[in-house]
Amino acid sequence: MNRNDETEENKTERSLMDEEEADLRDRIGDDNNMLSGNDTNNRERLINRMMAGGGILIAGFTIFYIITFYSLFSGGKEANAAETTELMETQPETTTEDDTNYTLFESPYSDERIPEAVKELLNQAVLGQSVISGIMSVDNKISSVSRSTMGKNMTQYQKVRNAYDYMLYNFRLNESDSLNEEEIDALCEGISFKSGFDMQTAYRAERLLRNFSGTSGDYAAAFALILRKMGLEAYYIDDETETSGESWEHGYTAVLIDGDYYIFDLYAEKRQMEKNTGAEKVNPDYTYFCAGLKTLGNEYVLADVEAAAAKFESFATLPLMNFEAMISNKSHSVYGSVEHHSSSHLDGNSDMAEGELYVSAGDTVNLAGTVTSTGGENVWKLTAKIFDGNMNYLDEQEVYDQTTSSAYNEVSYTASEGRYVQLYYSVTDIYGRTCVITHIFKIWTADDYTTRPETEPITEEPATEPQTEPSSGDITEPVSQPEPEQTTKQETEKQTTTKDPEPETSSDEEETTEEQTEPVTDETTGGDEETTSEDGSDSAEPKSTESEE
Repeated sequence: MNRNDETEENKTERSLMDEEEADLRDRIGDDNNMLSGNDTNNRERLINRMMAGGGILIAGFTIFYIITFYSLFSGGKEANAAETTELMETQPETTTEDDTNYTLFESPYSDERIPEAVKELLNQAVLGQSVISGIMSVDNKISSVSRSTMGKNMTQYQKVRNAYDYMLYNFRLNESDSLNEEEIDALCEGISFKSGFDMQTAYRAERLLRNFSGTSGDYAAAFALILRKMGLEAYYIDDETETSGESWEHGYTAVLIDGDYYIFDLYAEKRQMEKNTGAEKVNPDYTYFCAGLKTLGNEYVLADVEAAAAKFESFATLPLMNFEAMISNKSHSVYGSVEHHSSSHLDGNSDMAEGELYVSAGDTVNLAGTVTSTGGENVWKLTAKIFDGNMNYLDEQEVYDQTTSSAYNEVSYTASEGRYVQLYYSVTDIYGRTCVITHIFKIWTADDYTTRPETEPITEEPATEPQTEPSSGDITEPVSQPEPEQTTKQETEKQTTTKDPEPETSSDEEETTEEQTEPVTDETTGGDEETTSEDGSDSAEPKSTESEE
């Protein structure tokens, strides 16, 4: 086989191969086209499936977490419910009044000794309006006790008795009793109560609840406010009891129900418990729990109860008290104004009138005052305190004391003695509140308006004194006549220069004459000329000098 035949055969084979290859390529191209179309559809299906799967997955996770959290929450709630159920079996219910976090006090005492009639009386008592003091620190403490002792599902008797037992259980007795007026004012600062008795009641209640100990008055005041908040008409009774000739404070609580007073004496109940022997926490006899006056001894008298109850003003506040006054004389006036703030600190209720008065002895000082109307009589007073020039106290005078129903007042004062005077002009209203306006001024005298000379005139030294003992036995008679008092200096000089000397006068007498005239020469001529004037001219010279001055 020659090379050409091989070539032909190879060509034939290649052509067949090319055809097969071309056919294969065509088939592949068709397949690729088919595959391309299928891929597009598959992608769309895949995306749709992925989105659907993702949604299902998200929904599954959501459902899973919801179920999980629900299971946990349900389990915790069931556990809390079980725990609460178990706790309620050992603890009393909680009150829903204002704050649910308070746990009710569970009395450890038995009330078997309390008569059923007393329980029924308290349950049927008609409640009035709740009364609070208006003092935040007091009302917060009273509310705390109320929440801790009075549940919403309790009867009125149960509330009263639980509060009674709470105080027996938690508070101690204190025999020492004293009232600090400054502490009372600090507690009631910013509130002007109509009754000082109300202020004392609030102070006693706050002191017991703060210190967890107190006197009979503290127990009585606190329990009265607890019952007042509940709506019962309760009163703090400040009474005194005599035992073996000694008087001691006896405070207790009285509640008015259907026109009759019933006594709650916590202090006496607590003291009776401490006297009893036995268990650590002795059960009270409830002798002083809602007891009628007839069932108790002579220590509880209706008249005393009514007198103390009448002093309670339901923490009513007073109207504003303001005092203004003008103090004046014939040429000047001063003005002062003060508002009442406190009942015991007079310095906080006084004012110094501003300005200055110029008052002479015998002048009249007028005072005019106005007080805000309080609907009753006012007591006006004027007091003067006298001081010397160094402000040393000398005397005190009550100038004026008058009670009037007017809100305006006028009074006068005549300055007559002392060097300084301080006036105290005051008014006291029907509630015992006092406001004072004061002013101090100097009483000017004639000496204060006159300027005195620093040195005295020469007339105090007599010019004729050297002539009483002349040097010779002969007495020299005066030659010149005394000049009138109004003789001027020039006339005196003229007379002295025209006068002739005595011819018989000795030298010793001349020296004596020079000694007599020398001081006057210095005063009248300035020392430039010599003078021979004797008694008359010498005596006139100081008077002439005084006239010149």
